[in-house]
Amino acid sequence: MQTVLAQTFSDWEHIIIDDGSEVPAEAVLGDFSDPRIRVIRQDHAGLWRLAKTCNLALENTRGEFIAILDDDDQWPNCKLERQLRSFTDADVALSWGTAEVVDSNGRLTGRLPKDASAFSKDCLNNTPPGAILREMLARNLIVACTVIVRKQALLDIGGFQKGLPCIDYPTWLALAVKARFAFCPETCGFWRMYAGQSSSQIGIEQEENAARLALKLFDSLAPKMKDCVGVGRAALVRRNRDRIAEEHLLHGRFSALGHRRSEALKKFWRAFWMGRARTRVKAAVAFGLTALRADVEKCVRRVGGLPLRAGVDQH
Repeated sequence: MQTVLAQTFSDWEHIIIDDGSEVPAEAVLGDFSDPRIRVIRQDHAGLWRLAKTCNLALENTRGEFIAILDDDDQWPNCKLERQLRSFTDADVALSWGTAEVVDSNGRLTGRLPKDASAFSKDCLNNTPPGAILREMLARNLIVACTVIVRKQALLDIGGFQKGLPCIDYPTWLALAVKARFAFCPETCGFWRMYAGQSSSQIGIEQEENAARLALKLFDSLAPKMKDCVGVGRAALVRRNRDRIAEEHLLHGRFSALGHRRSEALKKFWRAFWMGRARTRVKAAVAFGLTALRADVEKCVRRVGGLPLRAGVDQH
């Protein structure tokens, strides 16, 4: 179920796209009644038609700003008030911020970006337009539940973009070429990550599609914008191969968590074969730990990585 919110300066309206849910949105809402909430029910379209679903919501919004909330994510209470301040600058098209990553039980496992100070302010704020592409063409920095975007900016690029099961990455790339962003270092969303979610089931294919999309966009850039990216095509090919290796590594960890050792070992080997030096080291360690029946996630936590489950001492 997708929730798209559109804002006027007086109030927010909530448009819920019920994508053929077994339990209709009206049943979830119960007797709760608010004229700002509208439900649009459609036959199940699924992830591969997600752009069409979100564009349906976009077409039905009346406000100036758009925010997206998937059904397994959450927002902090002060998110909207905090991020709307960014749009006092008329040149800012998108506000994004730090996401807290939680497991299936809602327990904190980490934050993204892990260390925002590792990126320049120009990169985080996409100033000038295109400054964030050096990083974004190799990975998606922007977690969707942290985003607020001007509706007109979306309309100017033709709405939410197609090309991937998850539409956020191609949409942020299209906007990054056109307009400035504003980064908020405070928590702007809670992103739930666990093995059973639908996006995790197609993650490798999604990253392969993302890599092709990133290279296609790079090839289409004007020479001045390519200079802004600051890396050549060959380097991008290597970095995108590594992003796919990282996804194999992630899925290997999911398999290890599910005690599917043989499957995990195959994915760790694939990550080792495809990845760059840093990924190869991580894959080799994960392979060894799994072969020895050790806890990979415990090791990830000890070295300061992003574990797939919270530690027993976390609440």
